[in-house]
Amino acid sequence: MKHWIKVFLCLVTVSWCYAQPKMMTREEAGKIVLRFCKIGNYPGRIHWLTKKDLPEKQEVHEMDTELIRRLAKEGKDWAVTMVDYNATWFGVKEPYSTCYTFLISFPQWPDRLSKARVNAYTGYCEIWPFRKRDETNEELGYGRLPVKTFKELKGIALNIAEQLLGSGTFEVFDEPYDLSNPEDYNLVSKRCVHFLIFKKDPKTGAHLPKMVQLVLNPRTGMMEAGCLYNRPVTVSTTPTITEAQAKQAITKYVNQLGFEVVEWLPHGYHCGKIIHNTALGRDAVVGLYVFEGPFLEQYLMWMSIFAYKWNNETRLEMLMVNAHTGEVMEFSSKNAMLINGKLVYLCSKMISSNGQVYIPANLAYGLGAKWNGTKLIGSKGAIVVRDILRRNGQLYLPLPIICKVSGIRLSWDEKLKIPILEVEWLRKYRK
Repeated sequence: MKHWIKVFLCLVTVSWCYAQPKMMTREEAGKIVLRFCKIGNYPGRIHWLTKKDLPEKQEVHEMDTELIRRLAKEGKDWAVTMVDYNATWFGVKEPYSTCYTFLISFPQWPDRLSKARVNAYTGYCEIWPFRKRDETNEELGYGRLPVKTFKELKGIALNIAEQLLGSGTFEVFDEPYDLSNPEDYNLVSKRCVHFLIFKKDPKTGAHLPKMVQLVLNPRTGMMEAGCLYNRPVTVSTTPTITEAQAKQAITKYVNQLGFEVVEWLPHGYHCGKIIHNTALGRDAVVGLYVFEGPFLEQYLMWMSIFAYKWNNETRLEMLMVNAHTGEVMEFSSKNAMLINGKLVYLCSKMISSNGQVYIPANLAYGLGAKWNGTKLIGSKGAIVVRDILRRNGQLYLPLPIICKVSGIRLSWDEKLKIPILEVEWLRKYRK
């Protein structure tokens, strides 16, 4: 009896972890941005919180050119209320990229507006800055307020993170300043201070898909802009390979391409740095992170940034290694497909065997199918699957059957040698 209870709980857990992503309503997305603004003490007023509040009482997607043209002909003051943008802080976009936009006004500054975006599938939220370029705190009317010490401002940032993400272990990436240093004071007193805070697994040190990026005013302590990424963890945060083994896998991969690794960047956040003539973007992190793929499936990844030699030049590159399988993530046709006309790179290679394409089982759920151990189940029915593969500890399922039960049209691009998927239920607001 106990055995069957364990099996049942296991199946329930798997079903919950890998349920097909569902699209939230504007009202649900609005609650996320409202809470973020309230906790961050953001000074703006959020508009378009419900569908009834929208300028045309309906969503206007940036790609819905037909609706936009019609509204323009009618002389209506339309506004784009939905866009395609990132689903996660790491820049994952397609296919779950639909975002609600929210207009922000400021009673104290009637001449300016800003916006917020909330991904309709993940709740990933971005609040845009309201400060004009090169505008100082004095020009904003904050000049008479004292400048908070770095310790005080970091405390405010951590308090915001704890309220949004819950108590736990955090890692804060920041640039400390010293108000007794005239150069630091002159810079900080006029501008903003940035904090990137990740929640971590206290046992393994893995950075979870729970983070907040804050732009705080050092005089008021208020948030001027920010990003919020708060997702449930659906993957083990205990690695089965070490970071040294991950680096060995990268070295082998790079060597096969005819290059040589010459330097590894240390753990940390390297955004804004220019190293070997390469400018690093906001996702330039090194360490152990839970990463969400294009179908919002999760992986535990060793993220590395390294320098390599090519034609006597030193260049910088970033690669991820699956901390459970040792697989190096590469951006090539070996792990790509076209979905609704857009190229999507997977986090694991597809396998071609006996004229059929197989994909990792965890991708099936993002494509509208559920695997119960013997069947693939979707909106178009259920099919018993006997033809499965196992590679590197992963289960692979046939892509044609996944598409069949999910109502996805599947074809093949002979030029690119990749599958083409037409997924109508992901076109709800797109033309």
